[in-house]
This record gives sequence, structure tokens and C-alpha cells, in this order.
Amino acid sequence: AQESRAIGSSFENLKLLLDQLEDPNRIRFCVDTAHAYAYGYDLSKSELHEGVIDLIDTTIGIERLVLIHLNDTLQPLASFVDEHTTLG
Repeated sequence: AQESRAIGSSFENLKLLLDQLEDPNRIRFCVDTAHAYAYGYDLSKSELHEGVIDLIDTTIGIERLVLIHLNDTLQPLASFVDEHTTLG
């Protein structure tokens, strides 16, 4: 499996960063749907949303998610290619 070298490319990675902060309660997050898809989080089907939401809650905390930036991509799931396209 391909692995990303980008900081913050997984929710687990963001959790590791949070754990290093003196005051992590000051940090909030935006999830970009195209970025999430590029890094392997399948949001293309509604039945998969709950799993991603649960992962967000157990890693960075759902209370820290303040914005969902809706974007689409033509790249395949887990492509590690950050490329937006028009929704739909």
C-alpha cells in the first residue's frame, strides 16, 4: 500500500500532532472532502459517512471539526493526488 509523506494526511497523524501541543483545545479543523478521499477516506457513499465520523471523533474529536469543505475529485480513492474538480 502506498503511504503518504504529507503531514496531516490522516486523522491519526493529526491526533499525534495534537498530542504534542501545549494547549490542543485551541485547535480546530476543516475537512476537505477531496483531500480526505485522496488519502483513503471514502466519503462517496452515505453508508460510509458514519465510519469516517466515528474515526474523526476517536482521533481529533468531533468537537474540533468546525467546517467541512465540499470538493470533488476525478482521482481514484487513496490516490494521494490533491486535485479538485467541480462537484458532481
